[in-house]
Amino acid sequence: MNKKIVLCDTNIFVKIFRGDEIVLEQLENIGVDYVAISPIIKCELYNGSRNKQDLKKVKTYLSAYTNYHISTEISKKFQELITTYGYSKNLKVPDALIAATSIVEGLYLWTFNISDFDFIEEIRFYKP
Repeated sequence: MNKKIVLCDTNIFVKIFRGDEIVLEQLENIGVDYVAISPIIKCELYNGSRNKQDLKKVKTYLSAYTNYHISTEISKKFQELITTYGYSKNLKVPDALIAATSIVEGLYLWTFNISDFDFIEEIRFYKP
């Protein structure tokens, strides 16, 4: 069986950090080897940390997952998405980077904010 690798949007981890047991169970069902994150997701979560102790917990938790760094291809796709959808669909910079990573790396995107991405035809959404 060929499992899907799933890029989890920031809001997935926010729910987990807030104690959402259902989302945690869904993430565990994917499996640690099939969960992906990106630098923008990490930075959004770091930025949302309340203090240094919270930041340390976030960093430790996220270290278990595969990190997809911003490559030249992701950068090009990111720029394409911003120029195509930045004004017409109000695509935000973090979301464009997340979408570009998902598209270029062939990852499924799991998000609770489908409307932030659903106009991008190349996105493949993960549905638990």
